[in-house]
Amino acid sequence: MINKEELIKEYSQMAYKGEAALFVGAGISIPYGLPDFQGLIKELARGTIDLEITPELNYPQIAQFICNEKLGKKEIKYKISKKFDILYDENKSTYLKSIANSSISTIWTTNFDKLIEQSISFSGRNYDVRNEEEHFKYYSSRNNVEILKIHGDIISSDIVITQSDYEDFNINHRIAISRLEKDLLSKSFLFIGYSYKDPNIKTIVNTVKQLLNSKFVYKHYMILEQPKDTNESKLQKLWIKDMERYGIYVYEYQYGNYKELESILAKVSKKSKGRSVFVTGSHLNNHNTIAAEVGRELFHINNLILKYGHSKGIGSIVCNNFVQKCISNNVDIGKRIEIYANPYSFCDDWDNKDFLLGALEEMRKDILENVQILIAFPGGKGTKLEIEMALKRGVVVIPVMGERDKKFKEYIFKNLQLIEQLRQYSVEYINKLECNQVKVADIINCVRVILND
Repeated sequence: MINKEELIKEYSQMAYKGEAALFVGAGISIPYGLPDFQGLIKELARGTIDLEITPELNYPQIAQFICNEKLGKKEIKYKISKKFDILYDENKSTYLKSIANSSISTIWTTNFDKLIEQSISFSGRNYDVRNEEEHFKYYSSRNNVEILKIHGDIISSDIVITQSDYEDFNINHRIAISRLEKDLLSKSFLFIGYSYKDPNIKTIVNTVKQLLNSKFVYKHYMILEQPKDTNESKLQKLWIKDMERYGIYVYEYQYGNYKELESILAKVSKKSKGRSVFVTGSHLNNHNTIAAEVGRELFHINNLILKYGHSKGIGSIVCNNFVQKCISNNVDIGKRIEIYANPYSFCDDWDNKDFLLGALEEMRKDILENVQILIAFPGGKGTKLEIEMALKRGVVVIPVMGERDKKFKEYIFKNLQLIEQLRQYSVEYINKLECNQVKVADIINCVRVILND
């Protein structure tokens, strides 16, 4: 067993270092009306075999019976394809949104639907899907999320569901297993959306045991719902304790408390981006005393990483003052600042050129997918584009403006998503923003609250 705080902290740190992967089960898709394994087998069995589908049954074996007796594998695949072909809706639940907005770029799943890739696309990230055996020998670029569908999906040539599929898995999916082994040895996994009775997770855990051979290089984690039944709860706790033999540490949340699961995934998503801040604003504003002080004060926040977009104006002022504090305090700059290329940094008026905004969006993807907070000073179309991109990716935006910045203030307060997100952390900051009373200390305090200082 592991407590919630330990799981969030340890796994998020691995995610920030790029050494984390997710393994997603059917429970994550249930809010969309899709069934878990038991529910799926119940639907397939209806009208095909006269059998009550109860929790203690072997579902792959029942799928095999259905295949043998009436439907056949092609018909089973067709029925699943029709059932699981649904569209992502960000309002259904926050599970997928948190996954898409995290910095995690390796996602394994046994799910047949396409909700994970749809949610990632909605967040503005690029992805590659591996849903055929030969696909697993390829690797994605560092900017793409990789979705590895170890049991296939609704558009793959075949799926893993029957007893025969599971029995022959090690023979028919050697490339996928080899890839899984490499990931298990080089990343920390978090398993979500499974129950301890799920045959998928039992098969995967057994695979972990065989692949790792008790040589645990990385710690792995799992989040499970406590069963409602007392005896089942006891069995699950025994199973959880046994998981530690495989280097898998489990956190249980209370039966039916899905808000806790949502909260955990949201925190992991936010913290996976590290204690990182990106500051944007006009490229034409080269003399801003508030920006200079913000740069100096950000240095004093423990282990804060400043993301610098290599731009003139506000960004340059903040970075220069941040670096000066690092130097004067004998701090290794390489550990406190990350610099991203910007080929338009020598073009003073690019910020308001519409035809360049597409190029800016492509350049800023990397920085905004891996930052927790965006401090936004007034700016033109480029600044506003960065704000919109940040919000889409779950980044918390802290706006900064003075009495003369009326148009920018109007733009900010029209953005209800920005205001509501910020309100979760500091109502006081929003009130001061409305009254033009924000000081540097308020900005820094807001950053600290978001970072949980």
